[in-house]
Amino acid sequence: MIKALTISKISSMIPKKFKYFIALVEEDAELIEVVLRNGFYNSDAETVWVFSKERYERSEYTLNQIKEDLICWLDSVKPIEV
Repeated sequence: MIKALTISKISSMIPKKFKYFIALVEEDAELIEVVLRNGFYNSDAETVWVFSKERYERSEYTLNQIKEDLICWLDSVKPIEV
């Protein structure tokens, strides 16, 4: 049986060098979200990384694949230039 995807699992995947950019990690019954602090966005102009728990529960993604996706997303975060 696949264990639940939780805030603590996602939070533990975030390398220290990216923690400064993160405002919060939150979840509801269906999603996990990593929200950037005000003043930051990624290369696609996004401020929230969203992952469907169902995709993990249906074994479409492994924890390693989720971590790779999250780190790739965080790797393109930059400050908003005024």
